[in-house]
Amino acid sequence: MTDRNAPRHGSLPTPRRGRATRKNEAKKFVNRTAFPCDSAHDADEPEEAEGALTMNYCAVVIALGVAVSVGQPPEQPPPDFAFKFDFRPCMTNTLDTYRHIYTRELGLGEPSISIPVALTTEQMTAVHAALGSIRFFDYPTRFAGGKPTATGELMAVMPYTSYRLEVRSAGAVHTVSWDDRARPHSDEANRLLKVFELINAFVNERPDVKRLPVSRAGCE
Repeated sequence: MTDRNAPRHGSLPTPRRGRATRKNEAKKFVNRTAFPCDSAHDADEPEEAEGALTMNYCAVVIALGVAVSVGQPPEQPPPDFAFKFDFRPCMTNTLDTYRHIYTRELGLGEPSISIPVALTTEQMTAVHAALGSIRFFDYPTRFAGGKPTATGELMAVMPYTSYRLEVRSAGAVHTVSWDDRARPHSDEANRLLKVFELINAFVNERPDVKRLPVSRAGCE
């Protein structure tokens, strides 16, 4: 007999919970969360510094189809949900939500800079929902991201951005590494990029991150 509580193939692993528990958690989430893409919510207007983040958030979650309305709150992540995201256009930037630290490489012999950065509960929930929507745990560990044209053509671009995302959820850990040099992108690549944009938006709109010096080394 099939276990209805078992996770769907490719979805993020989640601990078992009864219907009543899930319903209560959903109510708590609605009561304490202002959904930024819902024009009818009663939350205060965001400050200017938060406005750009809200727009980025809305654009990404709408593109991914993540539920953000009050009627459909995203499912709460399991207690152990965390991720480590490496983003390397030239120098590496790392968001480590295991330790709540953001690190930026400066290059040219300069030491890296690390500052404490902790995403909010709502931001972590949004990332968890986005990862589930693209079936992140189905992605290969080494992701290529290219989709040959009808004539079988696939070109490589230089320089390119490298990504690495490690996710822990309900005791399972999965890592995807991607050197984004193949063009055109596959549909899976475009969906993964939307998740990366969401994470980067949450980080880059923070005033403390904006105050950091930029990387000094150029791309080779």
